[in-house]
Amino acid sequence: MAGMPSWMRKVPTSYGYDLVGRPQPGVFRIKSFYDGTHKPSLDRIWTFIPR
Repeated sequence: MAGMPSWMRKVPTSYGYDLVGRPQPGVFRIKSFYDGTHKPSLDRIWTFIPR
């Protein structure tokens, strides 16, 4: 993944990875890669809304 917010990071686990961070409000476009190739069909838009 690329374009993740600066406050979010990947943490390796025994089953892959987990995303850790303190969410901040906003809309973020996350680019997805598979085997080193950008796959636009897997891109996601994440929206964080404060409670």
